[in-house]
This record gives sequence, C-alpha cells and structure tokens, in this order.
Amino acid sequence: MPGYYGPKGFEVIGHAALRRFNHDECNDSEVKKSTSFRHHDFLTIIVIPEIACRIIAEDQGVSLEDGAKIMIETYEIGSLLNPFDFTADFEEE
Repeated sequence: MPGYYGPKGFEVIGHAALRRFNHDECNDSEVKKSTSFRHHDFLTIIVIPEIACRIIAEDQGVSLEDGAKIMIETYEIGSLLNPFDFTADFEEE
C-alpha cells in the first residue's frame, strides 16, 4: 500500500500505471523475459510502490530512501484516511 495515500491512492496510481504499462508492452519487455512476474504482479509489486515512493519523497522534499521509510511508516494511517472509494470514477474526461 502506498503509505499515506492508502487504498485509494493505490487504485489511482494503479489505474495510471495500467494505462502507461499496458499488458502487451510488459510481455515484450526485458523485465518479463528475465523474471517470472505476470503483468499484474509487476505493477502491484514493483511499479505502484515505486511511483508512490517517488510521489511521497517529492511531497515531503526528502530522498527516495526517506520516502520509502515514510511510505512504510504511514501505511496504517493511509488505510484509515484514504480507504478505497468504490464510487470513484477514474475515467479520463
């Protein structure tokens, strides 16, 4: 979970990542050829946390290492403050 962004942030970042890293591109990538990650696993385990870490680091004006620490430390509060909103519409306008 992306720290203080919580489940809602995870979904927003995930939606953007899905648009950017489509399934076909991932299957043809060097990452797919060198690992056993499926597309969804790659996004969930690697891409979404990396994006969240970078956003948190930028938000807080800290290094990526400190951003990762903040992401881990704020996991629980993010789940409370930013739960997933099942009514949200993530479509582009």
